[in-house]
Amino acid sequence: MKKLKLIGLGLLIMVTSIAFIGCKAKTITIDFVVALGPALNLGSTDLKKIVHTEDEWNVILDGLDLDVTYDNEFFKDNSLLVYAFGTPAKGYQMEVTNISKKGKEILVEIDVFWGYMDMISMGTFVIEVKKSDIKNANSLRIAYNEI
Repeated sequence: MKKLKLIGLGLLIMVTSIAFIGCKAKTITIDFVVALGPALNLGSTDLKKIVHTEDEWNVILDGLDLDVTYDNEFFKDNSLLVYAFGTPAKGYQMEVTNISKKGKEILVEIDVFWGYMDMISMGTFVIEVKKSDIKNANSLRIAYNEI
Protein backbone atom coordinates (compact mmCIF):
# COMPACT_ATOMS: atom_id res chain seq x y z
CA MET A 1 0.00 0.00 0.00
CA LYS A 2 2.86 2.35 0.87
CA LYS A 3 4.46 1.55 -2.48
CA LEU A 4 1.26 2.47 -4.34
CA LYS A 5 1.05 5.79 -2.49
CA LEU A 6 4.66 6.59 -3.40
CA ILE A 7 4.06 5.66 -7.04
CA GLY A 8 0.88 7.76 -7.05
CA LEU A 9 2.72 10.72 -5.50
CA GLY A 10 5.54 10.35 -8.03
CA LEU A 11 3.07 10.32 -10.94
CA LEU A 12 1.28 13.37 -9.53
CA ILE A 13 4.55 15.29 -9.26
CA MET A 14 5.55 14.27 -12.79
CA VAL A 15 2.20 15.27 -14.34
CA THR A 16 2.19 18.57 -12.43
CA SER A 17 5.74 19.32 -13.61
CA ILE A 18 4.87 18.57 -17.22
CA ALA A 19 1.75 20.74 -17.00
CA PHE A 20 3.75 23.61 -15.48
CA ILE A 21 6.40 23.41 -18.20
CA GLY A 22 3.68 23.33 -20.87
CA CYS A 23 2.11 26.50 -19.46
CA LYS A 24 5.21 28.58 -20.19
CA ALA A 25 4.46 31.52 -22.47
CA LYS A 26 5.17 30.72 -26.11
CA THR A 27 6.76 33.23 -28.46
CA ILE A 28 4.39 34.15 -31.29
CA THR A 29 5.53 35.91 -34.46
CA ILE A 30 3.26 38.85 -35.36
CA ASP A 31 2.47 40.07 -38.88
CA PHE A 32 3.02 43.81 -39.23
CA VAL A 33 3.14 46.75 -41.62
CA VAL A 34 5.55 49.61 -41.08
CA ALA A 35 3.26 52.53 -41.88
CA LEU A 36 5.90 55.15 -41.17
CA GLY A 37 9.53 55.04 -40.34
CA PRO A 38 11.99 55.91 -39.55
CA ALA A 39 10.43 59.31 -40.21
CA LEU A 40 12.21 62.43 -39.05
CA ASN A 41 10.67 63.44 -35.76
CA LEU A 42 11.07 66.89 -34.30
CA GLY A 43 8.94 66.11 -31.27
CA SER A 44 9.17 63.58 -28.46
CA THR A 45 11.91 60.96 -28.26
CA ASP A 46 12.31 57.75 -26.30
CA LEU A 47 8.63 56.86 -26.59
CA LYS A 48 7.49 53.22 -26.74
CA LYS A 49 3.72 52.89 -26.83
CA ILE A 50 1.03 50.38 -27.72
CA VAL A 51 -1.94 52.35 -29.11
CA HIS A 52 -5.42 50.79 -29.17
CA THR A 53 -7.74 53.79 -29.76
CA GLU A 54 -8.03 56.93 -31.84
CA ASP A 55 -7.98 59.03 -28.66
CA GLU A 56 -4.66 57.47 -27.57
CA TRP A 57 -3.27 58.12 -31.07
CA ASN A 58 -4.33 61.77 -30.99
CA VAL A 59 -2.55 62.27 -27.65
CA ILE A 60 0.64 60.87 -29.18
CA LEU A 61 0.26 63.07 -32.25
CA ASP A 62 0.22 66.13 -30.00
CA GLY A 63 3.74 65.22 -28.83
CA LEU A 64 5.13 64.22 -32.23
CA ASP A 65 5.46 66.20 -35.43
CA LEU A 66 3.85 63.58 -37.72
CA ASP A 67 1.33 63.83 -40.51
CA VAL A 68 -0.37 60.44 -40.14
CA THR A 69 -4.02 59.92 -39.25
CA TYR A 70 -5.99 56.91 -38.03
CA ASP A 71 -9.69 56.77 -37.19
CA ASN A 72 -12.00 54.63 -35.06
CA GLU A 73 -12.65 52.33 -38.03
CA PHE A 74 -8.95 51.42 -38.17
CA PHE A 75 -8.79 50.78 -34.40
CA LYS A 76 -11.74 48.33 -34.45
CA ASP A 77 -9.42 45.52 -35.58
CA ASN A 78 -5.95 47.06 -35.42
CA SER A 79 -3.49 48.66 -33.03
CA LEU A 80 -0.30 50.64 -33.45
CA LEU A 81 3.15 50.19 -32.02
CA VAL A 82 4.85 53.58 -31.82
CA TYR A 83 8.56 53.99 -31.21
CA ALA A 84 10.07 57.48 -31.19
CA PHE A 85 13.81 57.58 -30.66
CA GLY A 86 16.77 59.91 -30.41
CA THR A 87 20.27 58.77 -31.20
CA PRO A 88 23.69 60.32 -31.55
CA ALA A 89 24.62 57.84 -34.29
CA LYS A 90 25.70 59.05 -37.71
CA GLY A 91 25.09 57.47 -41.06
CA TYR A 92 22.73 54.55 -40.64
CA GLN A 93 19.60 52.93 -42.01
CA MET A 94 17.03 51.22 -39.79
CA GLU A 95 14.55 48.50 -40.70
CA VAL A 96 11.96 46.69 -38.56
CA THR A 97 12.60 43.02 -39.28
CA ASN A 98 10.53 41.08 -36.76
CA ILE A 99 7.84 41.52 -34.13
CA SER A 100 6.99 38.82 -31.62
CA LYS A 101 4.92 38.44 -28.47
CA LYS A 102 5.80 36.38 -25.43
CA GLY A 103 3.40 36.58 -22.53
CA LYS A 104 2.53 40.24 -22.05
CA GLU A 105 5.62 41.62 -23.80
CA ILE A 106 5.96 42.63 -27.44
CA LEU A 107 9.47 42.60 -28.89
CA VAL A 108 10.25 44.77 -31.92
CA GLU A 109 13.52 43.87 -33.63
CA ILE A 110 15.21 46.58 -35.68
CA ASP A 111 18.23 45.99 -37.92
CA VAL A 112 20.63 48.93 -38.00
CA PHE A 113 22.86 49.20 -41.08
CA TRP A 114 25.78 51.55 -40.46
CA GLY A 115 27.07 53.95 -43.09
CA TYR A 116 24.23 53.96 -45.63
CA MET A 117 22.26 57.14 -44.94
CA ASP A 118 22.71 60.62 -43.66
CA MET A 119 22.27 61.19 -39.98
CA ILE A 120 18.79 60.83 -38.49
CA SER A 121 19.16 61.92 -34.90
CA MET A 122 15.47 61.73 -34.00
CA GLY A 123 12.94 59.45 -35.65
CA THR A 124 9.69 57.56 -35.29
CA PHE A 125 8.36 54.18 -36.37
CA VAL A 126 4.59 53.68 -36.59
CA ILE A 127 3.79 49.99 -37.01
CA GLU A 128 0.34 48.55 -37.73
CA VAL A 129 -0.60 45.20 -36.14
CA LYS A 130 -3.79 43.20 -35.68
CA LYS A 131 -5.36 43.91 -32.29
CA SER A 132 -6.01 40.18 -31.80
CA ASP A 133 -2.28 39.42 -32.24
CA ILE A 134 -1.25 41.61 -29.32
CA LYS A 135 -4.15 40.85 -26.99
CA ASN A 136 -3.19 41.27 -23.29
CA ALA A 137 0.22 42.78 -24.14
CA ASN A 138 1.19 45.71 -21.94
CA SER A 139 4.93 46.06 -22.54
CA LEU A 140 6.91 47.06 -25.63
CA ARG A 141 10.64 46.30 -25.90
CA ILE A 142 12.97 47.35 -28.71
CA ALA A 143 16.02 45.29 -29.69
CA TYR A 144 18.67 46.58 -32.11
CA ASN A 145 20.62 44.19 -34.34
CA GLU A 146 23.72 45.99 -35.60
CA ILE A 147 24.71 44.92 -39.09
